[in-house]
Amino acid sequence: MMAEAAAAFMALSLGAAAFQDVRGRVINDLTWFVAAPGVALAIWTVVKSPPIITYLYAMNAVIGVALAAMIWVTKSMGEADAIGIALISISTVPPLPPTPLYAALNSPVIASLVNSMILTIPFIIWNIARNAARAGKCPEMNGVSAPMRLAYLLFLTCERSSVVRRKPWAYSPGRLSLRVSDEAAQASEDREYILVSYNMPYIAYMFLGYLIYLLMGDIILKLIIIV
Repeated sequence: MMAEAAAAFMALSLGAAAFQDVRGRVINDLTWFVAAPGVALAIWTVVKSPPIITYLYAMNAVIGVALAAMIWVTKSMGEADAIGIALISISTVPPLPPTPLYAALNSPVIASLVNSMILTIPFIIWNIARNAARAGKCPEMNGVSAPMRLAYLLFLTCERSSVVRRKPWAYSPGRLSLRVSDEAAQASEDREYILVSYNMPYIAYMFLGYLIYLLMGDIILKLIIIV
């Protein structure tokens, strides 16, 4: 019961952060304190649980905190993403696994991230298709090498300048880098389309991935079991 309550606090905190991420890509640091009771409940549950649960919790926490630290240092994702990953790993008590494969793939932090990445696939496909259709409207996508053109199609977005100016917090200049923090409001007034980097609200996907984990576990694991 305490493990479920811990997860509920984490889901509430992540849900509030997801709402802010979608609205303006800025998350109030106080939002994460909602998960604090969940962390305390999770630790208390683990202390009262069998050694196997303690081991699984420790393994999940180490993986999550290490991944969060790497993201924080390299800036490969946003700081909020790193915080969310760390909190998931220390506020969620893993279930008792029936098999070693289940224990490996159904780790709360791994399962949540796998689920969230699967959820981003439709957007990625849609963005590639839209970029291909608009390639002629963004001159940066023409006259470049095939590998660079492919990179533009995969990682950048050919968007209307009016949309970029209306939502500058959702876009960054179209540069191929791990993370671009500059605003994209500098879109040229005399251009209808501009090549930009879309700042995906990944916390929202993480929140949905975490909810899916709580309800059914790792999607990939479920498919493996079915097959």
